[in-house]
Amino acid sequence: MAQKEHREELAKIEKKDKKFDKAERQFIKHIKKSTVATEFIAQKYNKVWGELTENGTVDVANVDYNDHDSAVAAEGRRLLAQGKLDDADDYYVSAQGDYQKMKDYATDNNRQELVYAKDVLSKTGSFVSVATRPNGTFQEYTDDVYKANQRHVRAIQKLKFSYSSIK
Repeated sequence: MAQKEHREELAKIEKKDKKFDKAERQFIKHIKKSTVATEFIAQKYNKVWGELTENGTVDVANVDYNDHDSAVAAEGRRLLAQGKLDDADDYYVSAQGDYQKMKDYATDNNRQELVYAKDVLSKTGSFVSVATRPNGTFQEYTDDVYKANQRHVRAIQKLKFSYSSIK
C-alpha cells in the first residue's frame, strides 16, 4: 500500500514538474520578446536624442524639434501609436502570468529555477521601465539603460544555465 501511495505521489510531482517546465518555456519566450521590444525602444530614443545632441535639431514624424523634452515626447507618441511601447509592457505582463503559473507548479525539483525566474522578472521590469520612460540627460539615460540591461541579461543567464543544466 505504501509503495502505491509513493508511486502516486511521484506521479503527481512529475505532472507538476511538466506543467512548471511548460510555464517556464513560456516565461522565457515572453521575457525574450519583452527584451527585444525594449531594446528596440531604447535604440529609437537613443537615435532621436543622439541626433538632437549632435545636430541641434531632429526630425520626428516630419516635425523638427530642437529641445530634447519635445523630441523625446514626440518619439514616445510615435512609438505608442505604432504599438511598440505596448509590446514591451504586454510581453512583460505575460511573463508575470507565466511566473505565477511556475509558482503554482513549483516542486522541490525546480525551486532554484523559480528563485532565478523571480530575479529575471524583477530585472526585466526595471529594464523595461528605464528604457521606455526616458528622463534625465542623454548620458544618464544611456547609462541607466545600459546598467539595467546588464543586470537583466545576467539574471537571464543564471536562469538559462539552471534551466539547461537540469533539463
